[in-house]
Amino acid sequence: MKKILFLSCFLLLASLFCTACSENSSTSESSSEAFPLKKVKIAMILPRDEINAKRYDRLVNWFDENLSKTRQVMQTLTDSAFTFEYEWYDENTVNIDSVSRALAKRKDIFAIVGPRKSSNVDIAASNCARTGKTLFAPTATSAEIIRKYAHKKWFWALSETDITQSELLIAQAQAYGAKKISLLSSDGIIGKTFVDWFAFQAKELGVEIGKIHTYNGAENLETTAKAAMDDESDIVIVAPEKKEDVEVILQARQKSRNKPILQFSDVAFAPAILTYEGSEGIEGTSMYADPESGFEIAYEVQFGEVPVNSEAQVYDALLILAFAETDILNGNASDLDEAITHVVADSAKSEYIAWDYEGMSRTMAGIASSDYYNIRGASGKLNFDSENGSVVTQSIYCHWMIYEGKFLPLEYISATGSNRTSATLASWNWNTTKMQKFNEGGKFTYPEHKSNYALLVAASKTWENYRHQADILNVYQILKYLGYDDDHIVLIMEDDLAENPQNPHMGEVRRHDGQNLYVDVNVDYKLKDLESGDIVKILMGQKSTRLKHVIDADSSTDVLVYWSGHGTPNFLAWGEKSAFTYNQMETALKELHESAKYRKMLWLIEACFSASVCAAAEDSEIPGVMCITAANENETSKADVYNNDYGVYMTNRFTEILTGLLSEVVAKKQAGETPDMQFSDIYYHLFKYSLGSHVTVVNASNFDNLYTAGIREFIVPMK
Repeated sequence: MKKILFLSCFLLLASLFCTACSENSSTSESSSEAFPLKKVKIAMILPRDEINAKRYDRLVNWFDENLSKTRQVMQTLTDSAFTFEYEWYDENTVNIDSVSRALAKRKDIFAIVGPRKSSNVDIAASNCARTGKTLFAPTATSAEIIRKYAHKKWFWALSETDITQSELLIAQAQAYGAKKISLLSSDGIIGKTFVDWFAFQAKELGVEIGKIHTYNGAENLETTAKAAMDDESDIVIVAPEKKEDVEVILQARQKSRNKPILQFSDVAFAPAILTYEGSEGIEGTSMYADPESGFEIAYEVQFGEVPVNSEAQVYDALLILAFAETDILNGNASDLDEAITHVVADSAKSEYIAWDYEGMSRTMAGIASSDYYNIRGASGKLNFDSENGSVVTQSIYCHWMIYEGKFLPLEYISATGSNRTSATLASWNWNTTKMQKFNEGGKFTYPEHKSNYALLVAASKTWENYRHQADILNVYQILKYLGYDDDHIVLIMEDDLAENPQNPHMGEVRRHDGQNLYVDVNVDYKLKDLESGDIVKILMGQKSTRLKHVIDADSSTDVLVYWSGHGTPNFLAWGEKSAFTYNQMETALKELHESAKYRKMLWLIEACFSASVCAAAEDSEIPGVMCITAANENETSKADVYNNDYGVYMTNRFTEILTGLLSEVVAKKQAGETPDMQFSDIYYHLFKYSLGSHVTVVNASNFDNLYTAGIREFIVPMK
């Protein structure tokens, strides 16, 4: 079998990656036909109704497009290359028992992907057990199935069990302030896990249990659902057997006097649910694409909507099979299941994203030299439980809501570890070991606080960058509500959205919830009328015929800077051709400090690699200045809430979370309370929910005690 050296691999991949940067690059048919293609047949047992057939067909075609781009690598690595062929079976109409029994015996079937429903997986797995046929279960979440088949090396489960999902639903209900919750569940194989674990987990989390309502098929679903709605719980967690049950449950809620909040399991995360009356506003959780992998964003760009239940897992099943076939072609494994074990083993090598064709090519190059890595697929890390061997150790979950007839992802959640009984709060403490720690000691003495200024910068333009101006306008409106006047806000934005020809709501700039942010807006400077260096002059209060509105601050003034835009290491982009640099930040902060042009200064920056620019404050130990950034010096920040009608992202994740916190401050003011929130709490919340990047606090040690200092002094102006 032909092998290649690592250097050759690297040069080949570099060539491929450069080619990928070309807009017109593709793998020609002639190149793919220049060498024999091994045809690998995979059986797909998935729902084939009109909606699901469309989704799975385009998903598989997308995977095949990525796989085809790796053929040049495959030809170099091996004496031949391969392509996948698919046999499709409609999970909803075929006899799962007879079909899976026949497929399990066929030697020409490389592997089976599916079924999706746990009850059907149970049937198919029982037949595969007889022959050892490899079976990938994308969403077999029943704990009973995992107990039965997880130790079998031919069975590969790509999601955690419903033990995790039950815990997440209860914890979410608790986060919403629910005092009493009930469970409505089928008594089948899907509902069994919820019934078994619900009461234990609710008690562990300190939530009062209402009742556990179980139904047996359609016969008593309506009466059981009515009873669940009427038992006066704040929230009812719903674990339906099939998506059709959701419609009956929604009808029962509409007839109920109580109308509790409903939190659904992943069964309801299906396109058909959007057509049901009463579905608007319902929420739930489901296994989802890993937000750090970029799959969700790429999917939205490709298809104009978010992926739903099982799509990321189906993609990863094909991905693992492609890597395993590469391992076999290179003589590293004697059979498929040994090859899969090689591919998904917990390696000491570095981890990287492997679902796109560049990642696929890199993985195949490594496999050629028996060099295996920890790979991250569309659904997350493709490592499996060391004890059971064939169950993925960590799933990414999406907390979703149906909003304006579409699924709207609200947040992403993950649980670490597999022992749910001893870690019932793990899902809500994800990654806390990577959070920053702050000193509680130290004395900080500041002059009397007498005035406030805010500098708001949307450092991009054009419709495609909608989110940056929308986020700045959101902050602008919050500050205005809390008491800022326009004389104390310097607003910089291109202002090219409200009257943009692409705007479906002419004259408005909207939040993702529909709120018009373009109300009584006073734009001081358009981006194109300034240079990045003008920021320093504005902060220094240096008026001129061109710079008429500046920050007139002194040692009694707290200054807030909110910046939203693009970034690269050591640069914050200024439009398309310029940037505000680390050096400019360093110069500005030193001049501001030496000239006593602030009392305390807070920078909040939503941009990729933003901590690399803010590091100037800490490197120079500038007193009284702190930065909170959406990403550290090595990371990109993440856009959030894609709007198909607008064709753009409506906000950024960091700003969405932060403005949500500021809205809580607004609510306190409305209630007549002292509107404040400590910086430590703000950081914790931002870190926890800004998945995909690490929110970073810079120069806290030269600023204040973050456990006692709050954001009030920056957002509620002194009068």
